[in-house]
Amino acid sequence: MAQIAAVAVDILAGEVDRTFDYRIPAEMQVFCGQAVRVPFGPGRKDGIVIRVKDHAEVEEDRLKDILSAGKSVLSDEQIDLALDMREKYHATLAACLRLMVPPQVRAGQQLRGVKMVELTGQPVTLRRGALAMQGVLDALAAGPMALTELTRQVSGGAAGAVRALAQKGAVRVWEEGIDHTPYKQLENQGGQVRHTVQQQRAIEAIERAQAGGGGAFLLRGATGSGKTEVYLTAMERALARGKGGIILVPEIALTPQMVSRFRARFGDALAVLHSRLSQAERLQQWQRIKSRQARVVIGARSAIFAPVDDIGLIVVDEEHEHSYVSERTPCYDAVEIALWRARRAGAAAVLGSATPSLERYARAIRGELTLLSMPERIGTGGMPQVSIVDLRQELAQGNRSIFSRELIGRMQRCLERGEQMMLFVNRRGHSTFVSCRACGQAIECPNCDVAETYHLGEQKLKCHYCGHIADLPQVCPACGSRSIRHFGAGTERVEQEVAKLFPGTGVLRMDRDTTVGRDAYLDILERFRRREAQVLIGTQMIAKGLDFPMVTLVGVVAADVTLHLPDFRAQEKTFQLIMQVAGRAGRAERPGHVIVQTYSPEEPAIVCAAAHDYLGFFEGEIKRRADSQYPPFGRYVRIVFSGEDEAKVRQAAGQAYEAWRQTSAGQQQWQQALLFDGCMEAPIRRLKQKFRYQVLARMVECPAADQMEGELYRLALACKIRGVLANLEVNPQNMM
Repeated sequence: MAQIAAVAVDILAGEVDRTFDYRIPAEMQVFCGQAVRVPFGPGRKDGIVIRVKDHAEVEEDRLKDILSAGKSVLSDEQIDLALDMREKYHATLAACLRLMVPPQVRAGQQLRGVKMVELTGQPVTLRRGALAMQGVLDALAAGPMALTELTRQVSGGAAGAVRALAQKGAVRVWEEGIDHTPYKQLENQGGQVRHTVQQQRAIEAIERAQAGGGGAFLLRGATGSGKTEVYLTAMERALARGKGGIILVPEIALTPQMVSRFRARFGDALAVLHSRLSQAERLQQWQRIKSRQARVVIGARSAIFAPVDDIGLIVVDEEHEHSYVSERTPCYDAVEIALWRARRAGAAAVLGSATPSLERYARAIRGELTLLSMPERIGTGGMPQVSIVDLRQELAQGNRSIFSRELIGRMQRCLERGEQMMLFVNRRGHSTFVSCRACGQAIECPNCDVAETYHLGEQKLKCHYCGHIADLPQVCPACGSRSIRHFGAGTERVEQEVAKLFPGTGVLRMDRDTTVGRDAYLDILERFRRREAQVLIGTQMIAKGLDFPMVTLVGVVAADVTLHLPDFRAQEKTFQLIMQVAGRAGRAERPGHVIVQTYSPEEPAIVCAAAHDYLGFFEGEIKRRADSQYPPFGRYVRIVFSGEDEAKVRQAAGQAYEAWRQTSAGQQQWQQALLFDGCMEAPIRRLKQKFRYQVLARMVECPAADQMEGELYRLALACKIRGVLANLEVNPQNMM
């Protein structure tokens, strides 16, 4: 009797979120994790075999044969992970599987090389007028050449001429592989070093876990305490035991420095994965990992799905970063995936940060994670001194500059000493918004309900959500007044002010506008490292992970940007940002100084960050969370409905909320756990030309919360109004 393959067909529609049975032809060998081509409806689709079994779930006469089978693309572990993710993150199996396999692999494509052509030395007689063939022979006289280059040099049918010459034996054509390894131009930085006592303790604890069946660690290490060296040595010891490993970094901009240090230790055993790689680069890196040529993988969020087998260590650097949580379905948390994979493999998972997330530090206190501490910086510099500047007093004393007098003085002395500085502002562009001073109307994006940002270099208004670009209006569209003014300060404005204050000073700016090119961020960091500029201005891209020994001054231009957002994590995010960016100063022998400019100097996030007091902040914030039943003591679940027709979106949200109210009203345990529910416009009502409404429920963290979350997911799936999408989010990182 023929065997049956349960195949996950590569279709994202929720209505077909199941496997389909196909008959395995007698002459075909099929196994779990294999890519296959199958008939589906009137056409053909790619799929992945999830299970091989003896009996089908449908009648024999309804079974169809698998058309073709390709290579193994998934391990049993990855299949189990996809199945678990489907349940945990309320996503289709196909969507989860897509995270693990590049599209070219799913379609059975191979990495293509370059066709090369060379002379064989065999004499050939050409007929008169064979100009293209003669041109090919003349061009190849200088040596082998790529066919694409030949076609540029020889006009009039070079490709056909090469084919004709190959048939005559005059030229040889072959395919040569291309090395798509990213960051080949990076220098190897660092190397083996002597470990401090606190580093050695952490390394030994991680190694014991690797040898003893695994373990999960939260490594709280001060900025500059040598966490990266712990990662490197722990990974070396995992490789020595024949194991592989993954290290995640939160920002693509952090990858170059980390790649340099890891390449110095692991050479060609290192692979790099992140979203800015070309398709060819991503495919080659995936193939190197799958074939075990590369045993260590470093990259951003999606690298957690790399096909590393026999894992010994997974590291998540800056584990607190919200960029580890995907805002697209599946809305997965890469840190939780790291813990899952390490647990399944019997490996060690190390979550590192100077400012761990409150939820995970609370788990460490409860004993769910083993806490490792490295509170001291390496070297004699110590932690930088932090000064808080009250911008209210600056304004009262007549200073209308975006820089306080203290920051300007520190900048002057830093430049005179030939040192470097970093200026952090969490807004790109020139001004954070443009408004009318007569009526107060802000100039908003026509596609989104948000204010547009003014970019001086292009003299344009831009929306940072949808990319809409517009000219700066001469009159207010609301009242007709000409009193149009810029307010707030972005990175472009800070760059302009530095140029005015210190003309001739080398300045680099790092934000999304200056890093559009794929390797633009790498170029900026390398130029700053070579000291081609003394000032680096940037957004969150410069706030973490970077290590420049000549940086002695950090200025936090506006510490309040994240503080007053409508988000229960606002205090935590502000504290983490200030602590992280402050950690860029004084990382070598020279002492560092940090200036934090704020209109809210009394806020706990700012006071504790200035004192480098993580525990003090944690104790106060976790009490506030407990009193208000915010995560980790409570849970937010919301369904976001979106579409171009506002009436339909509102209708879908209203129907879902009414169904929710009817169901939850009859559940006593649900009512006891429910803190709040409602149907309302999303805080940003319109985004990228789509209106947004939400059904929001806040509940106590308890077993009943899982049931309530499941019911809300069912209601999201039940949305059948044409043109309306429904997406479920649990404790979203962005509440807007």
